[in-house]
Amino acid sequence: MKYEDLIEALKKLNITPPITIKELKERYRKRIKEAKNDEEIMEMNRSYKVLIDFMENYPFRISREEFLLSYPEERLMERFFGEIRKR
Repeated sequence: MKYEDLIEALKKLNITPPITIKELKERYRKRIKEAKNDEEIMEMNRSYKVLIDFMENYPFRISREEFLLSYPEERLMERFFGEIRKR
């Protein structure tokens, strides 16, 4: 797979990252229902396969920074109540 394949798949399914696997599946199902012909369905199937293969094999970086990006409320709690919460 090339990076261009990934970008093309995002465009075909009308997806803007970041997106979870659950959201990808929901978006894919919605787009399939909107498809007008078999060729469009086949293109969406290919795009979905490219994205799901990438996402299922993506090495997650489990770091403090990534966690705080995914859970901004925790970042705020730490920022404003960090010392109190540690006690």
